[in-house]
Amino acid sequence: MDWNYRVFHTAYAPPGATGVVHYYSFRVVYYATDGTIAVLGNEAAHPNGSTPTELRQDHARMQEAWTRPVLTPADIPGDQFNMYECEPKTP
Repeated sequence: MDWNYRVFHTAYAPPGATGVVHYYSFRVVYYATDGTIAVLGNEAAHPNGSTPTELRQDHARMQEAWTRPVLTPADIPGDQFNMYECEPKTP
């Protein structure tokens, strides 16, 4: 299954808030063989690697996300998306 990093945007109203909060993050996205989105990673992604070179390569893959359209909940198949799992964690 092919994958890449994508920028993902959510907008939601937290309990007690007076307005909408916008949140952007990098997510791992997996694609079906026909190129459609199959799975969206539930948590924000961050570059990682077991060596500085691997970290640099992963960071470069993440930067490629800026060359693709930003995803929103509307782009994710209904059975693969849970709004509450996509909100940022509060401290």
